[in-house]
Amino acid sequence: MNRRHAAALALVGWYLMVPPRKPDGWPGLKAPLLEWTVEGGEFSSAQNCESSIGKLLTDLGKQYDSSENERYRKSLMAAMCVDRNDPRVKGKQWPWFLPVASGLGEAAN
Repeated sequence: MNRRHAAALALVGWYLMVPPRKPDGWPGLKAPLLEWTVEGGEFSSAQNCESSIGKLLTDLGKQYDSSENERYRKSLMAAMCVDRNDPRVKGKQWPWFLPVASGLGEAAN
């Protein structure tokens, strides 16, 4: 593998993004992507990122019902996996420009 190819691979990464909360605690689904937060760490592939959404929803379903869980469930239902090179966040530094919501997720190797 040449240096250019290795450098390109080093820039690949996926982030699970959840919408910000509105003042009432519900997710702000219409907020621009730059206002969304990273849930967990960086994922090595889109597939790993997407599967983490299902795992988080399953884990949440095992907890007692509450309005807080319902708000978080709605956030996860709206969540999306975003490539660090996504043009909607072009020019920003990953992950430092976004607050990390929690330590959930599987970090890339």
